[in-house]
Amino acid sequence: MLRSLTLGAALGVALIVLPGLLLNVGLTDRVDLLAILVCAVCAVRRALRRMLLTSFVVVYLVGALVVLTPVLTPALRAMSVVQLPESADAIVVLGSSLQCERELLNTVGQERLIRGLELWAAGYAPNVVVSAQAPELFGANCPTMAQTAKAQARRLYPERFPVMLELPGVRDTFDESRAAAALVRARQWRRVLLVTSAWHEWRAKRLFEAAGVPEVIAVPTPDRSFDPALPTPADRLGALGVVFHEGIATLREYALGHLR
Repeated sequence: MLRSLTLGAALGVALIVLPGLLLNVGLTDRVDLLAILVCAVCAVRRALRRMLLTSFVVVYLVGALVVLTPVLTPALRAMSVVQLPESADAIVVLGSSLQCERELLNTVGQERLIRGLELWAAGYAPNVVVSAQAPELFGANCPTMAQTAKAQARRLYPERFPVMLELPGVRDTFDESRAAAALVRARQWRRVLLVTSAWHEWRAKRLFEAAGVPEVIAVPTPDRSFDPALPTPADRLGALGVVFHEGIATLREYALGHLR
């Protein structure tokens, strides 16, 4: 029995904990420990143990296929939407995350903000719209992404500060799309430039259009975490995380009726 429990715990680590870390799923320590415990208990029964072993083989064969070949290239192409910027009423910069104690946007958020401000400085739109997250995301004592973005914009453009508006209380891309659509209607805007990460752009653009924004032009930031040509196993592993995250998120939007 001890041998079965040990095998089950090891399979739990191999099937859930390690893939979760590699794909940046964001599982908590409690979830990881619970998964290991459940797998350990399941491994006591022969049928469930065989199922775990089969799952292990399948998962790592698929992982080997992804890491050793550029099989994800078509998926990346389908997810990428890149359009040339045009004159618009506003530039909508989607949020990502931030470091609360340092009051800094994370790397992805920084890249999106800088791209949005570059478009504003080039004269494509007079307004820049940024996200202000709901308090439950990072805690009530954490500054909002909008506050952090405005502070950075003031540092970058001290003499000519852009008009910056907020999407309040948002938790995800769906919330951002609804808040942006309400702002577009209130201001009677027609066209917005949507700035987000390259592989996030397809889903984000679809959500904004479904929310009722009349015209959405996708102007993404490049993803520097991996080479989209996928020349190396490290690049392919990075692409796997993106495809996994966006695939699950897109399925969720369809399941909830946000996309059709």
